[in-house]
Amino acid sequence: MSLTIPASLSYHATHRRPAVPFNGRKNVGARKSCGIPAQHREGGPQTPGEGVGDGNEGRPAESFNIDDLNPISIGRKSREVFDDVWAQLQRISSPTKRGDLPGRYLRPEFETPGAKGTKVLVTGVTGRVGRVLLRKLLLRGYTVTALVRQRGGEERQTLPPSVRLVTGDIGNYEDCREAVKDVDKVICCATARTSIVSDLERVDVEGVSNIVRAWQDSQNQRARLKHRLSRFAKLELVHFKKPYIGDDWKVQAAPERSTSAGGTGLSRVMRTAGPKDVADMEINEEGVMTFSGAVYTLYNGVRLTGRPAPSVRTGLHLTDGFIIRARGDGQIYTLTIATEAGEEYTAEWVPPPSYKSVRVALASFKPALESLNVSDITSISIGYNASDQTERSSGRSEFSCSIDWIKCMPGGLEPDFILVSCSGATKGLDETARERVIAAKRRGERALRASGLGYTIVRPGALVEETGGYKALVFDQGTRISQIIKDAKTIIPGGVNSPVRAFKSVGGDPIVFDRVKGAYCWDVDGNKYIDYIGSWGPAIVGAAHDEVTAALHAQLDKGTSFGAPCELENVLARMVVDRVPSVEMVRFVNSGTEACLSVVRLMRAYTKREKILKFVGCYHGHADQFLVQAGSGVITLGLADSPGVMASTAAATLTAPYNDLEAVKAIFEANKGEIAGVILEPVVGNAGYIEPTQEFLEGLREVTKQEGALLCFDEVMTGFRIAHGCAQAHFGVTPDVTTLGKIIGGGLPVGAYGGRRDIMELVAPSGPMYQAGTLSGNPLAMVAGIKTLEILDRPGVYEQLDRVTKRLVEGLLKAARDTGHDMCGGSINGMFGFFFAKGPVHNFEDAKASDTAKFAKFHRGMLERGVYLAPSQFEAGFTSLAHTDEDIDATIAAARDVLQHL
Repeated sequence: MSLTIPASLSYHATHRRPAVPFNGRKNVGARKSCGIPAQHREGGPQTPGEGVGDGNEGRPAESFNIDDLNPISIGRKSREVFDDVWAQLQRISSPTKRGDLPGRYLRPEFETPGAKGTKVLVTGVTGRVGRVLLRKLLLRGYTVTALVRQRGGEERQTLPPSVRLVTGDIGNYEDCREAVKDVDKVICCATARTSIVSDLERVDVEGVSNIVRAWQDSQNQRARLKHRLSRFAKLELVHFKKPYIGDDWKVQAAPERSTSAGGTGLSRVMRTAGPKDVADMEINEEGVMTFSGAVYTLYNGVRLTGRPAPSVRTGLHLTDGFIIRARGDGQIYTLTIATEAGEEYTAEWVPPPSYKSVRVALASFKPALESLNVSDITSISIGYNASDQTERSSGRSEFSCSIDWIKCMPGGLEPDFILVSCSGATKGLDETARERVIAAKRRGERALRASGLGYTIVRPGALVEETGGYKALVFDQGTRISQIIKDAKTIIPGGVNSPVRAFKSVGGDPIVFDRVKGAYCWDVDGNKYIDYIGSWGPAIVGAAHDEVTAALHAQLDKGTSFGAPCELENVLARMVVDRVPSVEMVRFVNSGTEACLSVVRLMRAYTKREKILKFVGCYHGHADQFLVQAGSGVITLGLADSPGVMASTAAATLTAPYNDLEAVKAIFEANKGEIAGVILEPVVGNAGYIEPTQEFLEGLREVTKQEGALLCFDEVMTGFRIAHGCAQAHFGVTPDVTTLGKIIGGGLPVGAYGGRRDIMELVAPSGPMYQAGTLSGNPLAMVAGIKTLEILDRPGVYEQLDRVTKRLVEGLLKAARDTGHDMCGGSINGMFGFFFAKGPVHNFEDAKASDTAKFAKFHRGMLERGVYLAPSQFEAGFTSLAHTDEDIDATIAAARDVLQHL
C-alpha cells in the first residue's frame, strides 16, 4: 500500500526498488544520486537551516509512481506530471475539490490510487500542520485514525466524523499500541506545546519512540499471525552468539588511508601495525563481542574482519544499510564491507555509551555505494584508526567497543513512517529554550533512525543529506507559498505589488496563485479554492473563459501593443457608449487609478474650480487627491492620509460620510462656488459592501446641478457588474462623467473615463486638458473587453448572477444566525458583502464597528476549507457566471463549519 504525502509539506522519501511504469507510461529510467556531499554525520545539520541545495534545478519533468521513490529516481505522480521534480517538489498537485469538506461533506474529485486500502495514523491532529494533513489525506480517500488527548470531548467536535478517534497520550506506550492497530502508515506530527523539559521529553522524545516501537511491534505481530517474517524484518549479517562464528574472525592491521587529493576510498595497501599497537577480540558467554586495544602511532589502525552469516549467501537480498547493536566509548569506528568484485566500501559510525542500535546507511559509504545485494558480501570488518579521533592523550588511543550483532536493513521499502519534526514553533523563544526544543526533536529523530523503518523526516532547514537510514533527505517543511513570499519580500516592498494582497488584516501568508479557471483558483502548492475575488472584479464571466482566451490567442499573433490607433478601440468604445447612460465619448487608459485622477483633472478643467468632494471609505485609486481622511467634523478639511501627499493637495479634497446628504449640502454651503465636482462609488466596495440609498444618489444629482458642479460615478468596480448599463442604469441616476475599469478589460490592465460630449471634448488633442498613455487602448485589453461584454449581452446573464449571489449571502447570514453570530450583508447581482455586525451598515463609521478580529479568524478558516474570500472585512466580494449551486452549497457548508468553531 502506498501513501501520497500531502503537497502542503515539503518532503523527501527514498528506497531502493527499481522504478516501474505508472499507468502504462514509459519509465524514464534511473537517475543518479542527487549529488549532495554525504558529509553530515548522524543527526544531520547542527542547526535548522544548515545544508546545501539539491543541485538539480531545471531538470525536465518525469513520470513517477509513489512506489518509485528511491535514491536514484525520486518524485511522485498524482494526476499529471509536474515540472522540475527536484527543485520544485512542493508544486506537486493536489487536484481535489477544495469546496468540499472532510467527513460528511467530503466528495473527492480525485483519489490517490490505493488510498482506499491504506489506513493512516496521524498524531498531533489538533495542531496547524496536523489539521492540514488530516484534511488532505481525507480528500485523497485515505482512511484516517487520529490519536488525541482527552479534553472533555471537544476533540470529537473538531474532527471530521469519518476519522477513527483514539483518545490517549503519545507519551504512553499502551495508548500508542491501541492507536496503531491495523494501520499501514504513520504520520507523527505531535509536538510539545511548551519548551518545558518534561513536555518535550513526553512528546518529542518518548512520544516519537513510543509510536515507532508500538507500530513496529504491531506490524511484527501481524506478520507472526500470518506465519511469515514482517516486511521490516532485518537480515542477520553476523550475530556473535551464533555457532557459525569461528576462528575466521581475526584482528589485523588496518589498511593505509589514501592521502591523495580528493581520495574517498582505501588504497588497500596493507602495512604492519606499530610495535606497540595492541588489539583483541573476545566473545563472552552471552554472545557479546568486545573489540578493544590501544593504538600508539597516529596513522596506524586495527580492524576485526570475518565472514558474514551463511544465510546471506543465498537469495537476492537488497539492503538499504546496516544496523549495529553496540555500545562503546564514543569514538569513531569504521564498518567495511568487501564484495565478490574485490571492492571495499567503508563508512564511519559511533557506538553509544549504552546498548543501542546504530544505523549505518548505504549513503554514508565511500566510495559511493548506490545499491547492494547482501549475497555479494564476502567479508565484513570493524575498524579503529587513531587518525580518525579528534583527541589523543599520552600519545596513544585506547578503544573499546562491544557488539551483539550486525543486521541488514531491508531494501525496497517505501517510507512507512513520516515524522514532521517541526521546530518552526521555536520562533520567539530565547536561545536556551530554542536549543532545548531542537535537542529534544533530534533525540526523537534518532529513535526513528534506529528503528529500521523506511522513513521521511520533515523539519526546517535547507536540503541536506544525512547518513541516517534510507538516505533520508531533510529539508524545509514550509510551502512554496511561504518560500515565494519570503523571497518576494527581499525584492518587492512587503512582498506584494498591491497592499491588500499582503493579508495584513487577516494574518498568515497571502495566496500565491499558479492558475485560475472558471470559479476556481489554484495556488503554487496545488491547493484548489472556490474564488470569490475574481481578480478583484474583472472575472465576471469566469476566469480564463474559453472564448476570451481564444480571442486573446488570435490577437497575440497580430501583436501585443501598437502605440497607435487600432480598430479594436473603436469597437469597445462604441460598446461602452451604447450601454452606459452618461457616456457619449470615452478615453481608454491603463488602470482605474489613472481613470480617476484624469477625470478629476477634467472636472477641474471644465468647471475652473479646484476643490473635489469625496466620501469617507470610498477608494478611487492612489492619486494624491484621494488619499485623505475625514476629520472630527463633517465639514473639516481633509488631512493627508499618506506620507508624501502635500498639505495643499489634501486641502483641496473635501470629505463627507457616505449616505449623508445633509453633510454634502453643508459642505457645498461652506465652500460656495469652489467645488468642481463630487466623486463616489455608487455602491461602495472598498469599505466593505455598502449600498446607497436611492434618496442619497438622487439628492447628489440635484445638489451638483444646483451648485454648478459635476457628478462622477466611479464605476471601476460596479461597471457592468451589477447591471448591463452599470450602477447608474440600475439606480436610474445619470452622472456627468463616469470612470470604468476591470470588466471592460476582461482581466487585462485597463481603465476608462467618459461622459457628456461637451465635457470630453476638453481632453487633448480635442481640447486643452492633457492626458496621454503609451499603452492606452492596448489591443489585448480591447479584445478581452469586447468578448467579455459580448458574453454579458446574452439573455439571463444578470438574472443568473443575482440568483447565485443572493443564495450565497442568504446562506451565509443564516449560518451566522444559527451559530449565534451577528452578521449583516447584501448583494446586487454579481457583487456582495457582509460584516460581523448587527447592522445595518450605511457608511464607513458603521463598518468600522464590525468585529474585524472575528472576520480574520473566519477568513483563515474558510481558506483552510478551500474558499478564497477577500482578505479584509472592508472589501466587497464577487461572483461569476462560472459559480454553480454546488459551489455555493459547499461555501455555505464551510462557513457553517467555521462559524461553529469561532
